[in-house]
Amino acid sequence: MIPIHKLFLGISSVFVLISLICSFYLISRHQQYMTQLSIQPKIVGIIWMVPIYSVNSFLSLWMPSIALYLNMLRDCYEAYVLYLFLALMLSYLDADEDDYKVVRYLEAQGPAHLPWPFTFCFPSALPTGRAFLRYCKFGTLQYCIFRPLATFLALILSWAGVYHESDFSPQYGYLYVVIIVNLSVAYAFVVLATFYSCLKSLLMPFHPVGKFLCIKFVIFFAFWQVRH
Repeated sequence: MIPIHKLFLGISSVFVLISLICSFYLISRHQQYMTQLSIQPKIVGIIWMVPIYSVNSFLSLWMPSIALYLNMLRDCYEAYVLYLFLALMLSYLDADEDDYKVVRYLEAQGPAHLPWPFTFCFPSALPTGRAFLRYCKFGTLQYCIFRPLATFLALILSWAGVYHESDFSPQYGYLYVVIIVNLSVAYAFVVLATFYSCLKSLLMPFHPVGKFLCIKFVIFFAFWQVRH
C-alpha cells in the first residue's frame, strides 16, 4: 500500500504540473502580444500567483520543515498582488499617466463614503478627487508594508522559539502576528471595495468583481489552510 504522504505528493505534483503549464502558457501569450504596456504587465504579475502558490504548496508538503519560511515569502507576494490589482484598475481607467478623467468624475460625485456595512463604523465622508485616489493607494500600500514586517517579526519570534504557528494562545507570538496581518488586509480590502463602489460605472466594462473575488479567495484560503 502506498504511504499516504507519498500519495498526496503524487496527486499534488499532477495538479502543480497542470497549473504551471496553464499559467506559463498565459504568461507567454501576454509576452508575445504585449500591446497594452500599462495593463498587461500587471496582469502577468497577478498570473504569477498561480505558479508561486502551487510550487510553494508542493514544497511545503514535500519538506514540512521549511514550510513556515516558504509561506512567509508567499505571503509577501500576496501584498504585492493586492496593490497590483488596484494598479490594474487604474490602468483600465487610463489613470496611470493622466488621472484627470477619474479625478473629474470623483469630484462630480462629491464626498465618498465607505460601502455598507462599514458606514456604521466609519460614517464620516472620505476625501474626494485626487485625494481619494491617494487614500486608496495608501490603503493598499500599507498592506505591502505591514505584511513583510509581520513576516520579519514572525521569523524573529520563530527563531526565539515563541512563535508556535497555528497556536492562538496569547503567550505565543502567532496570535499577535495574525491580528496585525488581518487588520491590515481587512483595511486594504475595504479600501478596494470603496474604490470600486465610487467608480463602479467606469469599471463595469472590465468586470473587476470576479477578478477581485478570485484574489480575495486565494488569499483567504491560502492563509487559513491547515498547516502542520
